[in-house]
Amino acid sequence: MSKSGAALFALRPRWVVGGVIVAAVLIWATSLYSIASQIGDPFPGFFYTPDRIVSAFTPQDFTGWQAGLRPWDRIVAVNGQHWREMRRLVREAGGGTSLVYTVERGDQRLQIAVPTMEFTPDIVWRFIAGAILFAICSLAVGIFVYVRNPSGRLNRYLLLYLLAWAGIIGAVWEVFLSQQKWTAYLIHPWTAITAVAGWIFFWSFPADRARKEFLARWPLIPAFVALALAFTIYFPALFFLASYLDDPMLWRLYLWSSTWGHFLILGVGSLINNIFSKLHVYDRTQAMLYAIRKGLVKIE
Repeated sequence: MSKSGAALFALRPRWVVGGVIVAAVLIWATSLYSIASQIGDPFPGFFYTPDRIVSAFTPQDFTGWQAGLRPWDRIVAVNGQHWREMRRLVREAGGGTSLVYTVERGDQRLQIAVPTMEFTPDIVWRFIAGAILFAICSLAVGIFVYVRNPSGRLNRYLLLYLLAWAGIIGAVWEVFLSQQKWTAYLIHPWTAITAVAGWIFFWSFPADRARKEFLARWPLIPAFVALALAFTIYFPALFFLASYLDDPMLWRLYLWSSTWGHFLILGVGSLINNIFSKLHVYDRTQAMLYAIRKGLVKIE
């Protein structure tokens, strides 16, 4: 952070807190509007990602699951028409009308008829309530720590880190619950930035002598920043090319990049930290939390 930015954080804490709250509210207002504007309208009966992959968040009592769709199915056509017509076909079908989805499942191509459902407030509340609580708690902790010492580097950094978490959780659910998917181009760069910010945070603090010496010898933090910048360019560019060209190989590359590729780059470092018990307990805790989020470690 520049000297002028640090001075603003230290001298104008009320402005900083107000700006953080406004930023979080704008992000969430945009996401909630995108989601809530569908209430009363038909929706496919399952959740899917911007690259048309059926989401594992789809409840088993939704028509998509009951009809036979499964997570990781890729939608390639709807009623024999191009997948780009999906939103229009769902809107025109109304509630309860079946649409025939052509999906790729591994090496198979299947046709599955799925009745549409009405998008109700209960669906929104079912998924959004916990996310809103998480965002509020993240902001509350970040603001509480910051106002206790606005000039402290750790305090400032934690505030921005938790703001990133509070925002991304809203963007994630907009991607899954909304058919508009306004945050499609942002979600993976945002995820990378948040993860890299966590790496920097837990590698920088506590700032003991051994850690300072290590960071002085190795350009670790600049490498993390470069990685976040690379993700910020790579994912939107790849998504644009895959959407524009509609090339199956590009879509497969995007899927691999956003799943295993994403994990191998952003997650392996945290898992390696977990192996070496000599590292600080904060590093091991961060690694364990990442593994839990990825479903690699069970909570006992």
